[in-house]
Amino acid sequence: MTEDSGWDRRVSGLSDRHRREVDSSFDDPPARPVAASVVIVTYRTAREELEALVDGLAGQSTDEFETIVVDNGNGWPVDRLVRDLDSLSAYVKLRRNCGVTVARNIGARIAASDVVVFLDDDAVPGRDFVDAHLRLQDGDIVGVRGRVATTEDTFYNRYQWWYDLGDEPKPYHLNTEGNSSYDREAFLSVGGFDEGLASRAGHEGTDLTYRLVDSGGYDRDQFMYHPDPVVYHDMDSDPVSYLKKRTTRRYHRQRLLDRRPGLAEFARSYDDPEADLAVESYRDRLLAMAFRGLSRLGCRLIMLKRGVFMRLPLGNRATE
Repeated sequence: MTEDSGWDRRVSGLSDRHRREVDSSFDDPPARPVAASVVIVTYRTAREELEALVDGLAGQSTDEFETIVVDNGNGWPVDRLVRDLDSLSAYVKLRRNCGVTVARNIGARIAASDVVVFLDDDAVPGRDFVDAHLRLQDGDIVGVRGRVATTEDTFYNRYQWWYDLGDEPKPYHLNTEGNSSYDREAFLSVGGFDEGLASRAGHEGTDLTYRLVDSGGYDRDQFMYHPDPVVYHDMDSDPVSYLKKRTTRRYHRQRLLDRRPGLAEFARSYDDPEADLAVESYRDRLLAMAFRGLSRLGCRLIMLKRGVFMRLPLGNRATE
């Protein structure tokens, strides 16, 4: 169900499967051409977090962008909050939680510009966030990942060494999906993020970089890290929640490596910083070792559980 006939033009790029996932929407196309489309996927997003994000978008240094919000499921009316955002051009509520990968692809397909920028729903964009992505997308660059800045000095933030890769730009795979941008034509040329990987986020940006380079149409140096596009985000500091995220991420990584045998070598071909440099104290090193070991054990248990599940007769399978 839609509120605006303009939606028909938006959905022309969606597959029939994606169209069936749309429960409701409203469309307010920009009055003039825009240079970028910022896609935000929300799922169980705390209201105060989304309010901070909206404030960040309202204060951007450029207005040459549209905002597309894809609602994967929330316990409060997200549409009422985002309606007042001047840059909002489309809000899409899905019938169920389709996972961030599917939702991001839907957002990219209905985008009205040549550059698609992905922003996590619990991140706050810096004032020049959109402008920096636009500036860097000018020329031969196909994909950009920016810097994730933290506001608190905690072990959990320090352990995310990939958040901030330094002050110098360099070729890099796009491993922070929530602060990344793509040439839309290139993004869609390989079908966007691989929806067959998992319903949750995990390494799909690295996988997309790999597939674009592997397609033969793009060079590895057309993908880069640059410190100028900044978002502010703190890692969850609850140990149990953090361990669940680490375990899930490791599981998805293993699934991805099974699916793309050449991906690990491809990722290593970029100049990774030394992860241990971000974890300096003896206490931090012990915590890092503990979380690493526990997440490996958790990953193996998930794989064992799902292996047993897949061997059960269809009639005996419970819903996971």
